[in-house]
Amino acid sequence: MGDAADRAGIEIAGQLGPIKLKWHKLRRTAGDMDFTMVRLREGLAAGASMEIDLRRHADHGFVCLHDGVLEHETDGAGTIHSTRLADLRRLHLRRPDRSISDVPLLLLEDLVAAVAQNAAPSAVVQFDLKEALADLDEATIAAFVKLVAPVAHQLVLSGDYWDAVTALGARVPGLRLGYDPSDLSEAQGLHTVDDFARFTRFTIGAAPEATMIYLEYRLVLSSLAAGFNIIGALHGAGRMVDAWTLDLTSPEAHEALATLMASGVDQISSNDCNAIEAAANQLAASPRSRANA
Repeated sequence: MGDAADRAGIEIAGQLGPIKLKWHKLRRTAGDMDFTMVRLREGLAAGASMEIDLRRHADHGFVCLHDGVLEHETDGAGTIHSTRLADLRRLHLRRPDRSISDVPLLLLEDLVAAVAQNAAPSAVVQFDLKEALADLDEATIAAFVKLVAPVAHQLVLSGDYWDAVTALGARVPGLRLGYDPSDLSEAQGLHTVDDFARFTRFTIGAAPEATMIYLEYRLVLSSLAAGFNIIGALHGAGRMVDAWTLDLTSPEAHEALATLMASGVDQISSNDCNAIEAAANQLAASPRSRANA
């Protein structure tokens, strides 16, 4: 499937098995713009795991943007909820330095068409739903179901609002669901084994159909430091675990990566998966890693 560069940023070797790397906001490397078709097509061909955010627009569809207003990520203005599809088609993405590019916005129908045309069997696109249930009317739900059903086997629908996730996802056969409880009050102030065990039980009970649980990576590290392996506990309940979002921008990042590589986590999200892979390879080749193997 091409040379080593084509496969960079896809997967690393953990101590308990392979760990997928997920391209947060479709960023493969530092400096990438968010949500570009170029990166989507690369990832689909290479069999990558990728994440995009979904926001509802005024014509009962979705656009791949993170924030609820257009100014932050595009050359547009106003709320996404009030913007028509034709107007979104005329907008362009901002670069990381906030200058305007000539790259158009990625709409959900564009993404689905790309998945249908050229996706390796191992490629996965995670939809991170940014909408609450109150923002999803029946027309929007029906349009989503019809659009994604043909490629549902390569998608995951996740979010913080479990009722919204299930309102969309439960009607799409073969669509996997994910849940992120990291920002809930139940995830705050966890210090002891009992705290983390209680949070794990809450997570399993709150989203019984979720196959993937998304946890802020520091929460995972805190559980391990407290003596509770939250990864193992969720695996025992039949869940996979994604640790988000690890970037090599702090002195502690390499130590965090080493701990995650030994934890049994299934996936690590990053804004620079190529750099995470290079760091993981260095850690695996270090004398300390070989001694602990």
